[in-house]
Amino acid sequence: QNRDSAIVHTMESYLNVRRLDVGVRQTFMPGELHLSLPDEVYYHPVIKELEDLVVDLVMLDNVSRLELFPLTSSAVFGPLSTILQDIASYNREQARGDVHNILFVAMDQHNTDFDGAMAWVVDFHKKIETRFHDTLTRVPSFGPQVDAQLQEYIDLLSNWPRGNYCWNFEGGRYFGSKGLEYQRTRLVPLLPKRIPQIPTTDYKLVQVQLID
Repeated sequence: QNRDSAIVHTMESYLNVRRLDVGVRQTFMPGELHLSLPDEVYYHPVIKELEDLVVDLVMLDNVSRLELFPLTSSAVFGPLSTILQDIASYNREQARGDVHNILFVAMDQHNTDFDGAMAWVVDFHKKIETRFHDTLTRVPSFGPQVDAQLQEYIDLLSNWPRGNYCWNFEGGRYFGSKGLEYQRTRLVPLLPKRIPQIPTTDYKLVQVQLID
């Protein structure tokens, strides 16, 4: 509904929606099914805070070194050192006029251009990354047996952003068959703007946007 209505959120409202629709939290469950973490451990506020921060890190996904490369919004989308979910999907979304993306929100709310929005997201990620490392130091001990299982669960949480980073380049959803090339060159050619499609139920008239 937000996409179809071209709603531009405030940053706060966008993040609240995105934290739910990014679909990360649901994937924690398979990683702890084989464990026997007591409720007082699994639902401990510090552990829940780590989960919340991982959701944000995946949503923003490893952009902490992006500023090492000059940012440009002219002929290419990038360069990219590390990538976040919304940056990965930005190329496709800008082509179809979809503003449900943190870069569009940052440009609108902070009255800046593409480069300014990218820099804002990089800084935002750094703050969340720092909070994650600080929160790790506050994980309490529950005894040797439980601590070993809890460490395994925390390792799962910690590895999730890196796995998502790899998937962005290797999965084909955002970069087609060029993902590994873009990962190496840090340059992503902008897709041309697509002419808005008239809603139709005729499958023969549906436009399918190809990344390659």
